Amino acid sequence: MERPEFTPVLLGGDQNVYGMARSFYEAYQIKSVCVAKINFPVTLNSTILTNHAVDDFDKPDVSVSYLRKLAEDISGKRLLVSCGDNYSRLLSQCSESLCDLYEFCVPKLELIDKLCVKENFYATCREFGLSYPKTEEVTKENFRDFTPSIEYPVVIKASDSVAYWNCRFEGKKKVFVAHSEKEFKATLEAVYSSQYDKELIIQEFIPGADDCMRVINAYCKKGGGVRFISLGHIILEEHTAQGIGSYAAIMGANDDELCLKIKDFLEKIGYEGFINIDLKRDPRNGDYKFFEINPRQGRSSYFVTASGHNLAHFLTEDLILKEKGEFEIGHGECVWSIIPKKIINKYVKDPETKKEIERQMKKSYVRHLWWKHDRTPKRALSFAVNQYHYFKKYRDNFNKKGFFD
Repeated sequence: MERPEFTPVLLGGDQNVYGMARSFYEAYQIKSVCVAKINFPVTLNSTILTNHAVDDFDKPDVSVSYLRKLAEDISGKRLLVSCGDNYSRLLSQCSESLCDLYEFCVPKLELIDKLCVKENFYATCREFGLSYPKTEEVTKENFRDFTPSIEYPVVIKASDSVAYWNCRFEGKKKVFVAHSEKEFKATLEAVYSSQYDKELIIQEFIPGADDCMRVINAYCKKGGGVRFISLGHIILEEHTAQGIGSYAAIMGANDDELCLKIKDFLEKIGYEGFINIDLKRDPRNGDYKFFEINPRQGRSSYFVTASGHNLAHFLTEDLILKEKGEFEIGHGECVWSIIPKKIINKYVKDPETKKEIERQMKKSYVRHLWWKHDRTPKRALSFAVNQYHYFKKYRDNFNKKGFFD
């Protein structure tokens, strides 16, 4: 690819940030600058990025002040990229204070609220004819008197993921599955004993293993219009309390009809920037049920780059090169993973899925945190420890999503 002169400034400190930094380095041999409240081990000791950990960086006044000061030390063009829900919201809130120094593309704040606050999202699904699981809401005021009309098991998750991330209570999980009234009541009591005071979403449990899940990553140009969209077929999710719903292994998938339907939806609502959509294929009728939308590329979005469509290219083309690229649907085949192959072999049970994994793995198998161009001794040791611990994590936590598990 053409090598323009600019510096990516990535907001966040997790594996999504590392994936974007690797994408920029692969495409343009450019090092990224990563700024976050906390930097996780996956971004440390790297040769392709520099880390800045800033106390209270999630507060608008602190982030604006720091980013404006940081711009003084970066010559040339600066490309600001959100890699987390909270940073997308923050960047949208502070856009007028940063647009003179940085190029960036994020959805407007009212659209973030429409799509990312769960009850608003499901209203939007109804408006645009997108299927989603049967859903009810419960509040801190009525939870003790609430009985779901949906049959057990039911899924329990926070309406406001940012507020939920910041609360603490014993037994906390990212998502719960309650199999009985007793477990349901205990879960709600525990959640509302914490600082969390927003709505909880109560949802029907769509049957099927992890490999019924699908994920969409797309980039919509500044000013509107989908530039790129890609569908991934989930192999396994993570199963730790805080990792439930995060993807651990993905392979390529093709469904142009679904991709075009989502393209039409995104253009009707005037979406801009990266977007990540979680869906599940209902094995009872083959219908795709929409679970949630995140206003950024997915935590596992390096899968898209690994399958032959570098995510950094679409952003750079739009904001730095100012070029009008034509719409594309990604059709790459590969297996992307953050877990050892032995775990995939052990926990995936469906024979057809296992056969397709083997076929795509022969074409391309990528572990994006383990890269020959960024193997410092400390990173190698950290990666080895990380991989070792996954065996215990799956052994102790696989499919344990209930409050009593």
